Amino acid sequence: MNQPAKLHYSYQVTNISKKEMGFEVLIRVKTQQIIIQEAEDENDLPLRKWMVEIVMLDKDGNEVPADILENCVYYLHKSFENPVQKFTKPPFTISEQGWGEFDMKIVCKLIGKSGKFTIIHDIEFQDNAYAVDYTVQL
Repeated sequence: MNQPAKLHYSYQVTNISKKEMGFEVLIRVKTQQIIIQEAEDENDLPLRKWMVEIVMLDKDGNEVPADILENCVYYLHKSFENPVQKFTKPPFTISEQGWGEFDMKIVCKLIGKSGKFTIIHDIEFQDNAYAVDYTVQL
């Protein structure tokens, strides 16, 4: 996105692993959005361009590349032209445009055959930018 945005952070704990391996990682899902077309009347919603990316947090809370992930698949609302999109390089950035809020499923596969996990991330437009931290048990 072209304009700098103030990030709003929230925290959500989710145990979403299939395989118990004995440690946890903190995954941050960052979302930004801007209005690209104003609503034509008061009953319409403005068209927005939005972007989501995935990073990890180190033990000190610093963002680092999510290089333990082989790929992430985003499952968008069925109204999107391409509702299932797969990304194979950190930060696994998806960029789309639309007018409505929805819950987006994200399935991330760990490198090798170490398993996968699922995050349900809320695409919402109250803030221009926000981040949600998910604790993933591995």
